[in-house]
Parts: sequence; structure tokens; C-alpha cells
Amino acid sequence: MLSSRNIQDWGLSVESQQVGSLANNAGIKLAAHRVDNTTIVLKKLRSRGFIKSFINKHNLRVPIMASKGWNSEKNILVIESDIYSIEKKEWVRSTKLNKEKKPSDMEVYNSFLELVSISENKSSGLITAGIEFYSPYHAKLWLEWLVIDLNEYIREQDLIRAQGRLDYLKKAIDEVVNSSMNDVFL
Repeated sequence: MLSSRNIQDWGLSVESQQVGSLANNAGIKLAAHRVDNTTIVLKKLRSRGFIKSFINKHNLRVPIMASKGWNSEKNILVIESDIYSIEKKEWVRSTKLNKEKKPSDMEVYNSFLELVSISENKSSGLITAGIEFYSPYHAKLWLEWLVIDLNEYIREQDLIRAQGRLDYLKKAIDEVVNSSMNDVFL
């Protein structure tokens, strides 16, 4: 289970209230905007860019596109030899209608989404994600990686937003200080 409530909260709602108060005192109107991590997570889970990056980062193209089973005794995926040659480490699938031997990012993205189930409980904000695959071991591992990568993305975005707010506050404080100093000397 993946819960947006488990994503680290940097206290941005309190910070945004403080920025709003400072901006109002300075005569600046800011639109009220609260970032909803649940919405961000849901969008990222379906985002081609994020999924492509996830698949490439964890080398999942071959398992997703060429697996035909799982050897539970050895805990290894069974790869279809007419799609991918493990010995040569190359794609050997027969091509059809302008398709390359190596599956395109879009093919891999679509195949991955067929493995993933995502649901959201609107009242609690809880997101449930699952992966159904030949190997329960691999499905669990991929889901753990997905949660880690999503949490890292949210953390990075929170840091970027917090830094932007800090930069804004520093600039606003400098302007107030400079304005006050000008009043003193005039």
C-alpha cells in the first residue's frame, strides 16, 4: 500500500500561510494554492516520463517485455528466447509493422501499466498500488522500488518549493529592510 500520508510533510501549509501574511503586509496578493501529494502521486504513477525513468533506472525492459514465467525454485524469470537472447544480451523478436526488435518506450510503458493496479480512497487519501506478475518476489521488489522512487520525487519537489518560498521571503525581507532604512535616512 502506498499512502500519500506517508510522504514526508515539510510543513508547507504553515509556511504558505506565513508567506501569504508577509505578502499581504507588503501589499501583494497571492493565490491560495495547496499542493495535494495524493494528486501528484497519482499523476506520477501514470506519467510516461516517470515510468520510463523508473524502468530504465531498474533495468526492467527485458523482464517486462520478454518474461514468460518464473522458476520459483531458482527465483529467476523465464525469458522468451524468441524475444530476447540472454546469451547475446540483445533483442531478437521478429518485427511487425515498423516495430523495432527492441521494444519502444511506449510499448514498455503500456505493458508496465497492464501489470500495475492503482486505486484511491477519496475519503482517506490512501492510494493502493499493486503489481501482478509471474514472480511475486519481483512484483514486491518493483512495488517497493516504485514507492521509494515516488517518495524521492515528492521529497525533491517539496525541497524545490520550500527553497522557492525561502528565496521569496528573503527577497521580501530585504525589500522591507531597505525600505525601512530609506525612511530612516529621509
